[in-house]
Formats: sequence, structure tokens, C-alpha cells
Amino acid sequence: MSLHKCPWVRSLAPQVRLRSVGAFAAMMTVTATLAIAITRMSTQWDDQEGHPIYLEEMGSVAVPDSFPVTGMAISRTGEVFLYSAAQPYVLHYDRGRLHNVGQGVLRRPVGIAAETGAGAFAVLDAGLRSVLLFKEGRVVARQALRVENHLQIEDATRLREFWFVLARDRSDNYIILKLLAGGGWQRMDGAARVLSRLTGLSRARLIATEGGVILMHRDPVLGTVVLSPTTGEQVVQFALANVGSASELGGSGGRWVSLWTVELGRYYLQTLADLRSDRRALVLFEPDGRVVRERVVDIPMGIGASASGLRLLAAVRRAGTQELVIYRWNSPAQLERSERR
Repeated sequence: MSLHKCPWVRSLAPQVRLRSVGAFAAMMTVTATLAIAITRMSTQWDDQEGHPIYLEEMGSVAVPDSFPVTGMAISRTGEVFLYSAAQPYVLHYDRGRLHNVGQGVLRRPVGIAAETGAGAFAVLDAGLRSVLLFKEGRVVARQALRVENHLQIEDATRLREFWFVLARDRSDNYIILKLLAGGGWQRMDGAARVLSRLTGLSRARLIATEGGVILMHRDPVLGTVVLSPTTGEQVVQFALANVGSASELGGSGGRWVSLWTVELGRYYLQTLADLRSDRRALVLFEPDGRVVRERVVDIPMGIGASASGLRLLAAVRRAGTQELVIYRWNSPAQLERSERR
């Protein structure tokens, strides 16, 4: 059964209105609400009806097409930091505006993390083989990576105080390294079996979540797993084989790739893209990897970062030009309360 034929899928709700919300007051914008039905799957609940989560657009800003977004992070105050594999700088989004940071300093950013304080972020730069801390647009600290020169750094993410790096050697073997205090490294040997699926032509990324470090293959057929941040061993595997679009993955009907995976409350939300069209599959997973819900939208977008405390999501959308879009996710009760304010 293909995704777009799933009987439970709800249509895009035409709830369009002008709003001004909190830190986004400067961005009076037309907003739309996207409902994703979630069925309560735990047996401890008797209610088996769907309970929708709404993704409500709070604002958007154009991003130059010369800056194809590779990764992003959201701070606790709602600031967003973007990096691109094609550009040696970072874009900082704050109060409806984008600011260029790090040009002339950075070379090849491969991972980013928001820090405490306005405009503060850390970036791991593979070209400099260093972690740089920025505050107010300037580098205030720098830590060199003691990584062997024969290792090519492909991707990085930070979980709490630790950076995790995906690297490849000259024989196209992949390893994951954990940066320790003082600049030392721990090789995550527990991930060896999972990493053996990667080849030199593979693409994968690391994503930090409260449940562990996600290793997401770009090819969804190869799967997405959650790794222990202590040992690197696989603790959860996402059940993409159970997704309605599984028969389409890599088939003649489309060429699907995994874009991003983010946390959405207690769930994981993964965006899949059909390279032959504007279709995007939004797949919601339980913490144990089971599929909760899935839906296809004809919107060229990818949800790339979340801030659970603020209920914010950051996404990249293409509607002629590239845009950064901020969503707030709510339950119906929360939406009703916000409408009354």
C-alpha cells in the first residue's frame, strides 16, 4: 500500500490566518496548519481514536539558493543556526532576519550545536579539524581535534557535552568517534556492525537526540538506528520496512532518500524525499522504532531541527526559492488556548 493511499491520512487543513506569536511578533505572516493523526498505540490506553498533532507555521525567511542547507540547530530561545556543505559560513536566524557568521574563518562545517546565550553556537569544522565556539558573531574559543590525518570527517553532532564524529578512512571503512574532555577520542566500536552497511558511495548522518545518537542512512532501505552514546551499540532500529512506502523505496515509482530525523515530544519524526517529485513522506516513530503514522505531502520540505521545550521545529522548504520555516507543534487543546489569547 503506497503512502498517498493510506485511509487514515488527513488532508492539509486550510486554516489560514494572520498571527503574531511571542518571539515571532515581528513576523506577521499567513500561517497554515498541518494535522498528522497519531493513534495511541500503547495498550495502557483504552482510547483508540486518532489524536492529531498540528504543525503551525510561525514564520519564514528566504535563504539564498547558493546556501543549500545541510544541517541546523535551534536554541532554547528560538534562534536557528544553519550550515551548508557548500559554504564556509553559518547563517544565524533571529527575529525574522538572517545574519552571516564565520565567513573568512570557517572552511567546511559538518556539525552545529546551539549554546546558551544570544547568538551563541558551536560548530565542528572538518577543514579546520577544530570545534569553534561563536558568541555575538566572533570566535571566543577553539579546540583542535586530535584525529588522524588519514581519516576524513564526514558528519558530526553534539549530544549534551560530547561531540560524535562520523569518519571514513582511505579504505572507505567508517568509524564513529566520541570527543572526550581534554581533546581525546573514544572509538565507538559497538557501532561496527551497523557501520559495515556503509560503503564509500554511501551517505549517512549523525543526529543527537535524548534517546541516543541516530545514525541515519540517506538510502532509507539501509535503515535508521539509534546508537548508545556510551558504547555505540544499536539500541533501536526504525521499522521502515513496515512503512507503506516501503515498496516504493528505490523502486521505479520514485527514488526516496532520508533527509532528517528530529524529536517530536516522545516520538521521532523523519522526512523522506522523492527525488523525482515534490513529494515528502513524514513518518512518525515510537521510541522503540515502531511506525506510528505516515503521510505524504506535495510540499518540497524537510524538517531538520526541533526544540522540544519550545515545541518548535525548523524546516527547509522550496516554493520557487529556498526558505527557512519555523513551525510550532501543538495539540488541539493547546491550539484552542492560543486562539483565545
